[in-house]
Amino acid sequence: MLSRTNLKQIRASRLTAAIQAYHNTPRQRLDYRTPAAVFAAAYDALSDQERKSLPEAHHCPVQLAIDAAVCEHLGFDAALCQKARHLLAQEPMVTGRRYEYAA
Repeated sequence: MLSRTNLKQIRASRLTAAIQAYHNTPRQRLDYRTPAAVFAAAYDALSDQERKSLPEAHHCPVQLAIDAAVCEHLGFDAALCQKARHLLAQEPMVTGRRYEYAA
């Protein structure tokens, strides 16, 4: 017959084994951060680096890294975001030049 001490040890070892099995079970990592939190984290990580002005932002590695982090979190295509950044940099309000119509 088992003593109370032995029963407690058996229960404790079963509990320990169950906890270890739970921690070793692969689980999907869900990201519940809001897009604003993702943007803030990306910006904070790169905030000590110098960014180029808006007309040159499509060539700025810091701005491209921030864009990539936001696009990845939102599930957007990074190439589409780069194209949008490039088009924004060409806007007359950004460049200060008149719009030139293609002939």
